[in-house]
Amino acid sequence: MLKVDSFDLGTVVMEEVSVILEGLLVTATRPAYRMDSDGLTAKIEHSILSRLGTANDVLSQLPFVKGENGKYTVFGRGTPLIYLNNRLLRDNDELKQLKSSDIRDVKIILNPGAQYDASIGAVIRITTTKSVGEGLSGSLYTFIRQRRHLGHYEYLELNYRKDKLDLFGKISYDKTAYEQNQKDETILNLDNKYITEDDKKMEAGFHSWAATIGANYAFLPTHLIGLRYIYSRSPRGNWDFSGKTLHFINEENDNNYTSTNLTERENHRHYLNTYYHNELKNKTTIHFEGDFIKGGSAAGQSSDYKNLVHNEAILVKSNSETDYSLYAGKLLIEKSLAGGRINFGSESSYTDNKQSYEMLNKNISEDLPSNKDKSEQFLIAAFASVDYTWTELSLSAGLRYEHIDFKYYYNNELSKIQSRIYNNWFPSLTFSYKTDYINMTLGYKTIVYRPNYYNLRSSITYNSPYDYEGGNPSLRPMFINKLSYTFGWKDLQMEVSYNWVKDNLLFIVEQFKDKPITLFTMMNLPYSERLDAYVSYSPTIKFWKPTFAVGFYKQNLHLKNCSYNKPYYTYRWNNTIRLPKEFQLALNMEGNLRGNSDVSIYKSAFRTDVKLSKSFYDNRLSVVLNALDIFAADLERWSMNTDIIHYNKWNDGDNRGFSLQLTYRFNSSKTKYKGQGATNEINRL
Repeated sequence: MLKVDSFDLGTVVMEEVSVILEGLLVTATRPAYRMDSDGLTAKIEHSILSRLGTANDVLSQLPFVKGENGKYTVFGRGTPLIYLNNRLLRDNDELKQLKSSDIRDVKIILNPGAQYDASIGAVIRITTTKSVGEGLSGSLYTFIRQRRHLGHYEYLELNYRKDKLDLFGKISYDKTAYEQNQKDETILNLDNKYITEDDKKMEAGFHSWAATIGANYAFLPTHLIGLRYIYSRSPRGNWDFSGKTLHFINEENDNNYTSTNLTERENHRHYLNTYYHNELKNKTTIHFEGDFIKGGSAAGQSSDYKNLVHNEAILVKSNSETDYSLYAGKLLIEKSLAGGRINFGSESSYTDNKQSYEMLNKNISEDLPSNKDKSEQFLIAAFASVDYTWTELSLSAGLRYEHIDFKYYYNNELSKIQSRIYNNWFPSLTFSYKTDYINMTLGYKTIVYRPNYYNLRSSITYNSPYDYEGGNPSLRPMFINKLSYTFGWKDLQMEVSYNWVKDNLLFIVEQFKDKPITLFTMMNLPYSERLDAYVSYSPTIKFWKPTFAVGFYKQNLHLKNCSYNKPYYTYRWNNTIRLPKEFQLALNMEGNLRGNSDVSIYKSAFRTDVKLSKSFYDNRLSVVLNALDIFAADLERWSMNTDIIHYNKWNDGDNRGFSLQLTYRFNSSKTKYKGQGATNEINRL
């Protein structure tokens, strides 16, 4: 320091002095989740969620999403489509292969546009960090789960990359086993009161395997073609029911019997997907998809009943088969337009689904006859949507048209009553306002849910002397008109939606003909209403990231002389904790309160899971240890009242157990394959 006493200092020489800082640490916090015009985006890279293990572990922690191990639902919207780097996942096992540390962000689209199938209520898009790795790369995965029985799943995946060519393959094996205890009570009020009480033990086990091969060729990074073939087969599956049944008429015990019900099932599927993708210099993208699927299943059922009162025995046997095929194609074009973005295209598919049922017991066949049915559907769709963004406002509007020609054959004859032609328009519209901290979106969308082909079957199967289960070929598609409002502020996310439902698809129990027998089946309710609300708060507190969420359903639903309007609440408290030595702990608690969902009333349930994860050898080896449903409180408990019938169910679920998953990867790379699948019709087969 130089002290100045005069303005005349002469020549001042300044010398260079270097100071080396030992370290500089800049810390800041940002919201983990951000509400956008079409949904919620979760930033995973460098966050506490990036250390959880796999993509499955990440998705199970996110707001609006519920589920595990590749099976997820989005609050108020059903099962979502899941995309990985703009490629639709047809095999959700890929979520087990993807490391959480390789995920950049996850977007939960709550208002899907017109380019998606009209049956899609939500979409999850996962974007990864940049892929690396030439030559041979791969991953080896094993999952071991101990509940009442031991189950396991393994796969080996390999990818060979050389310049513009990708060759990839995968083989997997799955052995699943579980044992459940179930109690049912059915009360049928006719001239007399018929009461059936069942106490059953259910054991199930199946083996399945799948093989995938494919190739991808990139003329340029933005110009690609590809082909993927998947063959899957479950050569043996067993479902065994055994127990005792008590039957009462006007509370007098008139019949008791023991039963053993054995079902064996086999299924297989061939799936071929091909695509062409080209991003042109004028910001135009052309994407074409083609799908071919062929598969089927065969099942045999044997039911052995021993009447303890009359010392009689009855043996009921039946067989069923399914055979299906699907051809589909989809063209999507995206381009810039007047400062915005437009996409348009078309989609078509042809589905052929055959089902047959053979009753081998002559005494039963009068009520439950052998039959065959066939469904043929031709679908053609056209769609267009536009997106514009200004400084703080954005607009997205879309329109989709679908023409469906559906033909139904019963015992090889065309049924004109069940055969229908549909011409439907599906609009979607969202307005969004966004600042640095606040995002608000008002959206409208029409969604359709079509009954799957199994529910359209003509056959009625024999569950017990007092209980049948069957399809309904007269079912119509269900339409939902959804008006929603979403709000995001820092770590707080909220959504409220009103749903007007036409031809609501309901699972019900009714009287079989004029007999004291119940029939479980599906039906359409002309209309109903539902109000949904969801609130989530997800702060980050140093090494701890909690998520608090509450969901709410309120129906306006009436059937015959009954109302089903009791509110249904769900709650969730997830905790992700960063421990020393890069261990990661997840403690999750969730449950529901008593309330109505459709025509059933669900009793309260609660579940607690704990997960510990750690990576070794520069993230090549990932280890995840799970303790599931620790207190065995996640029980299936619900009842159904439909005028003259009351049904009550209790099932312990076999949810409690432990699991260990190990994933080893070498020369990590991600396939460039951009095939998405041409249609969502696959999910109905």
